[in-house]
Amino acid sequence: MKHVNAHEFHEALLAKKDNPKVKFIDVRTAGEYKTIHIKGVQNIPLSELGPHHTEFTEAEEIYIQCASGNRSAQAVKKLHDTTAKIYDFCGGLTEWKALEYPVIEAKGVIPIIRQVMITAGSLILVGVIGQLLGCPYGVYLAGFVGAGLLVAGISGWCGMATILGKMPWNQ
Repeated sequence: MKHVNAHEFHEALLAKKDNPKVKFIDVRTAGEYKTIHIKGVQNIPLSELGPHHTEFTEAEEIYIQCASGNRSAQAVKKLHDTTAKIYDFCGGLTEWKALEYPVIEAKGVIPIIRQVMITAGSLILVGVIGQLLGCPYGVYLAGFVGAGLLVAGISGWCGMATILGKMPWNQ
């Protein structure tokens, strides 16, 4: 396994995009991919990587990309037994966009991270207002959502994003 940056990923994508033995995989959710993705990169969400494992038996090289590098590192671990050379694009889409490489963006689709912020903010606000109006359990809702955000920030895994990614508008 080798780590690559946005420039190296871009160069590989330009040089090898038509080679069937080289795979470029985005392991973000289908909803995230639909919102914004890199042209020429196939979407196989991390949660579905196992069933697709047989697709990589003929691959000589596999480039893995996600939003920031957390899920791509997890995907590398899942693909450790393949014979292909694996390249982890650790900067992910965040680095790609920062360097202004081209992306394909859907119009009118709110990115998952913004959906999480809207939902979490709304639930916390409802909890606080409920507490102020005399519902003693409102504080628990706000605390639960806050704890979930803390876990997401520390671990890189967000349960709310997972749930929102399965909603019909994100399919």
